[in-house]
Amino acid sequence: MEQDSKSAYNADAEGRDAHDEQLMDEALMDTFPASDPIAPMCFD
Repeated sequence: MEQDSKSAYNADAEGRDAHDEQLMDEALMDTFPASDPIAPMCFD
């Protein structure tokens, strides 16, 4: 029984890792092209 819970935990961890990797890939793609001007920021 303990082995089953370890397997489930490992599968869940792999799913979280894949999701985190996808989020990082999307964030990286949002930074390109790097030659775009920086958006103005308002500090009202």
